Amino acid sequence: MDNESKMTVIAKDGKALIGNHFHELSDESALAFTTDDLGAFKKYLTDDNLQSEGRMGSMSIYYSGSCISAISDEININTIPTAVCTLAETNYIQQLRNINSQALSVEQVEKIMILFRPFSGAQGKQVLDFCKSAHIEAVINIDREKNNSGDYQFSVMRKKSGKDRFTCPESVSFKVPIFKNISEDRAMTFETSFDYETVGDAVKMTFTFSNIDFGNVVEFSKREILEDLLKDLTFKKYWGTANVRGMTDAWKYKSNPLTAH
Repeated sequence: MDNESKMTVIAKDGKALIGNHFHELSDESALAFTTDDLGAFKKYLTDDNLQSEGRMGSMSIYYSGSCISAISDEININTIPTAVCTLAETNYIQQLRNINSQALSVEQVEKIMILFRPFSGAQGKQVLDFCKSAHIEAVINIDREKNNSGDYQFSVMRKKSGKDRFTCPESVSFKVPIFKNISEDRAMTFETSFDYETVGDAVKMTFTFSNIDFGNVVEFSKREILEDLLKDLTFKKYWGTANVRGMTDAWKYKSNPLTAH
């Protein structure tokens, strides 16, 4: 008599697969567009062919000071951004960030003010004009005094040309572009101070441009610019970043040690 145990398998959908078997995978390939040009990003999202093909569907835009992403609202484990625009600060903003609250020599300030000459207005020209002449002849003495308006004036004594006067502007504004590849600009205002010390027979002069809230001003300007440039897109928009975290219910299942699957 055969005493071996027998197992009966009843297929629920008409077929039973026992042991290791193959599953047919479906093609989930998708096109992802990346650019550093905001105009190209917007053109891609509003392309008539893409809209008519229904490839866009329901979508939202997530934007920050470094990136803009267009992501489908129908999220699954394979969802990737449909389009991405990377953003970078201009060299002007990076330079202003570097000089903020730093004591700079006359020679350093002259180079900076020449670089920013198209963006710094009358106050910037005033500082540049002084820097250009201040180191042509050796300065032997500087006196600080208040003028009738309450502003501080500096009487600068040079070896050959005698005495002249310099009034340091209270502030200097640099109206510069914020993003690379975007022409929108904003004014960055710095409080200006001028200082000096006597070193032997010479006088060491320094300028300081200070804006304690510079980082916040830059970030606010970025958001303001992007809100304005993206307002003509009809998609929902959110300030921030978004990432798809792929998750399944695989945690519910354990492998069968007898069949190794």
